[in-house]
Amino acid sequence: MKKTMIALLAMAGAAFGADYTVENIWTVNFGTEYGDSGYQISGDLNSVGTVWDLTAVKGGMQTGEGRVHLQGGTFGDWSDDFEFSITLTLGDTISASNDWPVFFQLMGNGNDLRVGPYIAESNAVDIDGNLAKNSEMAATVAPGGTYTITLTKIGSTVSAAVDGVVSSTGTVSNYSGTISDVFLGGGIHNYYKINSVVHSISMGAVTTVPEPATATLSLLALAGLAARRRR
Repeated sequence: MKKTMIALLAMAGAAFGADYTVENIWTVNFGTEYGDSGYQISGDLNSVGTVWDLTAVKGGMQTGEGRVHLQGGTFGDWSDDFEFSITLTLGDTISASNDWPVFFQLMGNGNDLRVGPYIAESNAVDIDGNLAKNSEMAATVAPGGTYTITLTKIGSTVSAAVDGVVSSTGTVSNYSGTISDVFLGGGIHNYYKINSVVHSISMGAVTTVPEPATATLSLLALAGLAARRRR
């Protein structure tokens, strides 16, 4: 009977994920740690990347004319739950062709996700890629501001946030394989570049945790089921 209850409790914790925690997997810090290659990698990332056409400045890497491109390794898996977080300071202007400069873009195995401000929507931060999208436009950015932009994927749902405020959501499907390229301060195309100083980027593994109220109700239901089985 005890083994049955333990198994049921474990099932409850796994099945009712609502909130989540993030375990850092790797971090790229710019600024005082940059060297000849422009950055230093710390954490569990076993990869060698490149930085394209950038100028190292105090506190980060200057983008606009160029952009950061991390490549040459595996930066995560599309099938996993993950969170990418980038901290940057925007320049005095926000501009790009197509009305949409890009903070960062993830690519790999024919899939991509881009996060950036739509100028036509008063710099509201949105996501794009091969996904069904629901643009909430709840968070915006301004020239000269310093922000932390996150992209979180849990299951088939992805969301972008600015300093913790969700700006847009979307649903991905058939994303598989690895993330092999990460662009910062722009995307794969030149016209997406944004004038900014990139301070850092990190990637973490997301683990969902049950809501207390939901978990309590679930445990009560499972306890009742176990009691009926015992009778």
